[in-house]
Amino acid sequence: MVRGVSILFTAAAVLALAGCGPRVPKDALVAAEDLFEAVVDRDRVAFEAAVDRPALRENLKGQIVELARANGLEVDGGPSEFALDRMIGPEAFRLVDERGLRFFEAPTPEQLAPMMRAAGKGHVCLFDEGRDDCLLTFARQKDKDGARWRLVAMPAQDLTVRLPAEGARSARRTEGRAPG
Repeated sequence: MVRGVSILFTAAAVLALAGCGPRVPKDALVAAEDLFEAVVDRDRVAFEAAVDRPALRENLKGQIVELARANGLEVDGGPSEFALDRMIGPEAFRLVDERGLRFFEAPTPEQLAPMMRAAGKGHVCLFDEGRDDCLLTFARQKDKDGARWRLVAMPAQDLTVRLPAEGARSARRTEGRAPG
């Protein structure tokens, strides 16, 4: 009897753990929040600190070249750095709730946690409602100041992020801010 209960308990524990993927580090959630704060505030300095521009350029370039090839076009060298840089900025992002209302405040790490999953060593992905693929990819990078998470991949088109409306900060219009 005791052995049967022990086996049952062990099986339940294994099943419970099998459903749990690797945890998203708290500092990755904070990095995503920082990125979205820069987007909402249109703060270019904070935005640049939250992204790895060379990695984003390469990511976008690859997407655009593949899109061109899929449409029967071959572009030598791909898009220019100028064109790629125009795609990388706070204005490229559209943050909305599930009803399509614009967010006027950045989501909290608690709101982002259910949307993010570990994606290999040193990478996390943000998924939004209605998407099965990774929308935004953050990588843990080391630099002279230590290690931090930065945005390294994003879609080249339709950069709309659907965020949960419930939580500490929602899509409700903030007093004194114009809709946009």
